[in-house]
Amino acid sequence: MTLEPIFVLSGLLVIAPFALILLLHLRAWRREQRSRYISSYAFPQEVLEQLRKQSHYSNKQQSQICAALRQYFRLRTLSGRELPQPSRAVDQLWQCFTQCPREYRAFCRKAFGRYLKHRPQAGTASVAEARAAWQAGWVFACLDEGLDSRSTTHIPLLFALDTKLGLSAAMTLEQLASLLTASQTGAPCLQGESGVYALSGGNDCHASGGGDGSSDCGSSGGGGCD
Repeated sequence: MTLEPIFVLSGLLVIAPFALILLLHLRAWRREQRSRYISSYAFPQEVLEQLRKQSHYSNKQQSQICAALRQYFRLRTLSGRELPQPSRAVDQLWQCFTQCPREYRAFCRKAFGRYLKHRPQAGTASVAEARAAWQAGWVFACLDEGLDSRSTTHIPLLFALDTKLGLSAAMTLEQLASLLTASQTGAPCLQGESGVYALSGGNDCHASGGGDGSSDCGSSGGGGCD
């Protein structure tokens, strides 16, 4: 029996862990580069004009919507999965963006490496999958803003925006609290203008007024619209 195959196999076993580490670092570097690109992206004026004509948002409100859509795109890059999109205002901007196909395709190539279809609600086949998708969205949104997803009482921009704009939210605090699983202690209480809502199995929270629980456009990498 020749020893050559054994030496080759041994060499591969030695190299494989280093190759895996290198691959993981490359993937992390690529995610970071894509996230930075999204954070610094200025939406085309044509897209912003379409949004303004549809809903007559102020410049400040438009900046907040831009920041929230950037946040959602960052979450898609960081999570590597389909996530539900909880804001009606952000969905408006996303739709306007897709109506400028050349710009949107160019953005998608750099931000995701592929074309991102406009699917504001993640395709899920069961309640358990829907719960998991919303939980992932919450966790990554908190991560994007440097929040502890299990203990924060602050609501990430993407989830707080519609209330901040005075819109009927696509996902209310009550619905979000019922969808997120939080069996561990120290689960988050969601605070909004209409009260505080405990996640199932979390802390005892009592409805109280005060604070809109929302973020500014100054969340991680958020920025306004240029």
